[in-house]
Amino acid sequence: MDGLAADVLDRLRTELVAAAALDDPTDRLLEVVGIVDEALADLDVRCIVVGGLAMAHWSDRTFVTGDIDVVVPGRTALDARLRALGFERHGRQWKLPEDPVIFEAPAERLEPGDEAEPVTLASGRTVLVLSRVDLLLWRLREWVHWQSPAGFKQAAALLSSEDPVGERLDRRADEEGLTEALEALRSLSARIQARERIEDVELTRIARQLERPSYSQDDDV
Repeated sequence: MDGLAADVLDRLRTELVAAAALDDPTDRLLEVVGIVDEALADLDVRCIVVGGLAMAHWSDRTFVTGDIDVVVPGRTALDARLRALGFERHGRQWKLPEDPVIFEAPAERLEPGDEAEPVTLASGRTVLVLSRVDLLLWRLREWVHWQSPAGFKQAAALLSSEDPVGERLDRRADEEGLTEALEALRSLSARIQARERIEDVELTRIARQLERPSYSQDDDV
């Protein structure tokens, strides 16, 4: 293939088969991303892991997914390299014919303000993953704007992770108009950690209360 030596391509195909056979589903998918990244290296293009796979990584496997969602510029080049690696296209998704690996690139760049963080894999490869702070804010939006209890639960899991999120979380929440929602998330998370059971209906009610000021502010513009 143009730009990718035959011996390199053969090696990556072999490593892709090995990665797809890993037992841990999160390790498996992240290693696949690392291999795809290497296949794109000569184009100076990097994939950024988002969505469920980013959630699986930052939640220490509390949540799992079977899909790979990445942000990557130049999706035409990505399609060509995925095909060369043995992926087959099915609509918007790319699949390995004999392995449960699904690859999709829903966007070409992160949203303004979002950042990616490097993650080193067991293989020694490094992949870029949407930062835990920004992923938390995406899940916080899902809870508030879509009244999604699942969004709350994922945001709470990210908040209680062992790695500190630092000052950037508060700053980004303020930039995104999510300060009140973040305060509610922290308060509810404290109640949960105190072993209080909070039903989904209460999470939905609180999300609606948090959403109303957003609509009021929009109406004033």
